[in-house]
Amino acid sequence: MFGSVNVLFSGLAFALVLYTIHLQKQDLDIQREVQKIQIKDLKLQAEATAKSAEQLEGQQQLLNFQVVQGTVLNLINIKKRYIKDFRWAPYEQRFPAGFNLKETHDLHGEEAVLGYFRMFNANPERALTDIFFSKYFRMFFYTLNFINESNINQKQKQVLADILSIETSDLELRIIYKCHANKQHKLLLLQQFGFDKLYNSLT
Repeated sequence: MFGSVNVLFSGLAFALVLYTIHLQKQDLDIQREVQKIQIKDLKLQAEATAKSAEQLEGQQQLLNFQVVQGTVLNLINIKKRYIKDFRWAPYEQRFPAGFNLKETHDLHGEEAVLGYFRMFNANPERALTDIFFSKYFRMFFYTLNFINESNINQKQKQVLADILSIETSDLELRIIYKCHANKQHKLLLLQQFGFDKLYNSLT
């Protein structure tokens, strides 16, 4: 009788162990599924974070470009006004004082710049110390240096340099190159943004 009871309890104990192992296996399976879901969720969060970071970086780049572009356009407008407002009367010294030639001989804008620059044809580098031209060159190269040193990518820099080249007349470009023929650092900066190709097409 006791032997039968022992066998019965042993069988029940073994069955209980097997059931416990089965429950533990189920629990482990559930934990593995939960871990898979958690890992997948973490991956999705990481991807979303990376995408958000890329979007923020793109927005920052766009904002930087817009700020730099606005400054460059303002500088270009200042340069254009400086040329447009230039006045020069090439014949005023040839006539007696009080002889008014303003209506017939005063030049303005690019026409005045061209006439005035002819005085430096024999030695263009002298224009570098002239009040008018030295200020013009400072404005032009300040704009180009500002583009080059701005916190934007190279493609955006080239776009702004192209705008500057479009807003620089053939006359201005010829004067710039003639006066800076021996200024290697200036020529390299011009070459960097393709101004040399434009100048060579003029000659």
